[in-house]
Order: sequence, then structure tokens, then C-alpha cells
Amino acid sequence: MSHQKLAPYNFFKGHPSTDLLPMREILHASQCVIRSFTKTMAHYDGRENTHPMNYGPDLGNLEVRSLVAQWNDRLFKAKAPTDPNCINLTNGASFGLANAILQCTYPFNDITKRIFVISPTYFLVNSCFIDNGYSGKLKAIPEFDNGEIDIDSLVTELEQIEKVTPSKPITAEDIPKTQQPGKPMKKIYNYVLYVVPTFSNPKGGSLSLETKLRLINIARKFNMLIICDDVYELLDFKAGTDGFEYHKRMVYLDRETLPEGEIYGN
Repeated sequence: MSHQKLAPYNFFKGHPSTDLLPMREILHASQCVIRSFTKTMAHYDGRENTHPMNYGPDLGNLEVRSLVAQWNDRLFKAKAPTDPNCINLTNGASFGLANAILQCTYPFNDITKRIFVISPTYFLVNSCFIDNGYSGKLKAIPEFDNGEIDIDSLVTELEQIEKVTPSKPITAEDIPKTQQPGKPMKKIYNYVLYVVPTFSNPKGGSLSLETKLRLINIARKFNMLIICDDVYELLDFKAGTDGFEYHKRMVYLDRETLPEGEIYGN
């Protein structure tokens, strides 16, 4: 096929056709937001919310985060309201992934020992980890044709690493390159698992509820952070049918089963 001729289908890109994008709706919504501030700009400049054209709070405007929390709680039938302060607005999933790696792991001194990635995986993921210092520390975990993953190989790998370099409680002295003096101790994980739990990219599989719960228990045992790239679970053709429920997000399962006294999830 000539390079000058557009192919009717392109399987190298994972985004909708531009004619499906709600451009008019987004334009109208943006105009409404900007116009609403024409008379109140000076009165909307606090620590939690700022004018949409100005620098924002570190986590993003609280009003927006609150709406996101309520929207998620409604869709996924959360058992308890989501704290908006547990939501961080980013400029995209890959940036959010890189920031989570930067804030929650430590590539030096064998603190964060291994990064597990479900295979096959999203093509930009490996670069995010390598850019953050994890070249040579990535390990593939196979995804089966039924959508499940090889949990046994994951556990075997974790146990083998722990036999050679047993994990111990992480202190500020262990992470001097990223722990700022005077700041609260960062939560750092010894391992990371990257997974797309629902309609995985590129294979399209979905983890069962039992697998999700088992992964959470494994993560707690080995101090492993599970980074879930939840971007497809709302694209379910069964949505709107009688008795339909969206796949339960792992972040909700983690919170609902968090052991008493624990303040950090996995």
C-alpha cells in the first residue's frame, strides 16, 4: 500500500476516530467555565481552587476532584465516599504513571527491586520505567488467552528475590536522594506491578474478581505497588442493560479490604 494513501483501518493507534470526539460539547463547556469567571476572578484564588487560566493547586482544583470522586463512586457503587484528596489530576495517563514511579519508588540501593509488567503491554510503559532508572529491572508476567495472568510465576519471582535480598522497613536514611528534609516520610514500595485490569491493551482480556483480590493480598505481603491503568472499563458494550455492573476497580477493592490500622494501600 502506498504511504500516501490512507488506510481504512490503523491498528497501530489506540484512539477513536476524530469524528467521534465531542468537540462542540467540549467547546461549549469550556466557554461556559471561562465566562463564569469574568466577574469573579478576584474571588476565586484560594489554596484549593484557582482560576482555570492560572496556576492550579498541586493536586488540581478541589471542585474538579470532588466531581471526579462523586462520578466514580456512582459508577462503581463505592461502599464509602472517595476522598477528593486521594485524587491527583494529571495531563495524561503516561505522565501520571511516570509521576507515580517517581514518587512511590526508589531505583537506588536495591530499594525497589523489580518492576513487573503484564505481557503483552502498552508500548510506552517500558520507556516510563526505564526513564526513571529501572533499566534491567523489568520482568514480564504473561497474560493468558482467557484474560487472566500467570500469578504463580509472579509469586515465584517475588519469593526468589526475597531469598537473595530480604526486604526490611524503609527509613529516610535509605532514600536520601528523594526524601526532602523536614517533609513527612514518603511511602516507598519494594516492587511494582503494572496492569490494565479491564480490556487490557493490546490483548483485550479482563481480570476476574478473584484474581484482583489475590493480587492485592500478594501486594500487601511483598510491599508491592499495583499501578492500574484503568482507561477502558467504561467502554463496555453491555452498559445500560438490565443488571449490568462495571468491573470493580482494584483501587476500590484495595480500600474496601484495607487491614485495620493501615493508611497506605497497594
